[in-house]
Amino acid sequence: MKRTFWFLAGVAATLGVLRKVEQTKDNLNAEKISSMAAGVAGSVISSLSKQLFDFVGDVRVASKLREREIYDSLDPDQG
Repeated sequence: MKRTFWFLAGVAATLGVLRKVEQTKDNLNAEKISSMAAGVAGSVISSLSKQLFDFVGDVRVASKLREREIYDSLDPDQG
């Protein structure tokens, strides 16, 4: 009876350790996946912000060119 008890206790302890190892492995995979997702999100945000800044820059340049066209079209005597 004692042998059976210790055998079952050993099996339970082994299963507990294996379960803990599996949980740790899952946590590491989750951290790796979340890290990858954060990297992708950062890359997307960086790309979008670059596109936004390029667009704003293009709008400013277009605005300045339009302003210059308006000033150039005015009669110099009216200035």
